[in-house]
Amino acid sequence: MYVLSTGIIRVVIDESGSFQVFGWNDQWVKFYSYPTGWCDPYGRCGPNTNCDPAAKDFKSACTCLPGFESKSPSLSVGEGEGEGRCIRKVGASTCQNGEGFVKVARVKLPDSSTARVNLNMSLEECKQKCLMACSCTAYTSADERGGGIGCVTWHGDLMDTSTFSDVGQNLYVRVDATSLGTFFMFIIARAKCGRLNKYGKVVNSEYLTSRLAHISVNFKGM
Repeated sequence: MYVLSTGIIRVVIDESGSFQVFGWNDQWVKFYSYPTGWCDPYGRCGPNTNCDPAAKDFKSACTCLPGFESKSPSLSVGEGEGEGRCIRKVGASTCQNGEGFVKVARVKLPDSSTARVNLNMSLEECKQKCLMACSCTAYTSADERGGGIGCVTWHGDLMDTSTFSDVGQNLYVRVDATSLGTFFMFIIARAKCGRLNKYGKVVNSEYLTSRLAHISVNFKGM
């Protein structure tokens, strides 16, 4: 708690959107700033990444979204502020070549300033629309109530995505057939091993069915 002797304050908003409040007490003293979390600044990890605010350090906070990989294998995605460099996997084809979608759960959705919105479509119709457009990189519902109402699609890089622990919205990211198959086999392997998921629950056949349901639907739609 700061007590100002003069009552003079200075508010600063810089080009990145950072908001800071300073008070004069023989010198300028910062007593409030936003954002406060490491993942809060816009595009912290770079394009096509997901930032986890619960990570122990910045190097592990940034990961590439499904279907993408680090542009430079020698550089960690989170190594350096804003230096995420995730690109579509080399040789991957995501245009009418067996591709599908992987669900990224509970996220702050990517920057939607250039997203396309249609409020008269179901989530399934939205998926099919995105699947038919080779430029579509991800989709979700405009409103998750009632199983998903409306359609939001992204075309191009996905910017400013981050994970929430218990809230957020599901994002369906377009991946190539190989990445889709890898994800499919990973879920099966976890189920067979009965491994614990991140919430400490044993992965069983019921969990497997729920996780694979969306993937199988995508296969049927091709």
